[in-house]
This record gives sequence, C-alpha cells and structure tokens, in this order.
Amino acid sequence: MTPTGYKIVRLRMNSKGEYLGSEDFITGWLKADGKKLGRPVDIKVFSGGTAYISDDLNGLVYKLIRVR
Repeated sequence: MTPTGYKIVRLRMNSKGEYLGSEDFITGWLKADGKKLGRPVDIKVFSGGTAYISDDLNGLVYKLIRVR
C-alpha cells in the first residue's frame, strides 16, 4: 500500500467562497524511498496568517508565519 498524505494542501477559493482547486503547499515529510520524516495531522490557522501544524510522528508543533 502506498502511503498518502504527509503534506499540507492549499485549497484555492474565489471571492464567493467557491472551490477553484488545490495545490501542494508544504511537502517533504515523505521521501521518495518511503522514509517518513514526519506526519502532519492537524492545522489551526489564525487571522493574520499564523498557523500551527501538529506532527504526531515527531511530537512537534510547527509554527507557520505569513511573510509579506
């Protein structure tokens, strides 16, 4: 079985909130050889662009900030 996930995906929406598509936003937790470097399981996004991503493989929480 091929592992799935191991990345954060960005959903694109228009100004009306309608779905336009998706794209990989953060990848790298799963290498081509199958080695797992992390496992993102949840994301919490706050106003202003800060987000926290939990990684239950490593027991970490990543802080993602918006840079303008």
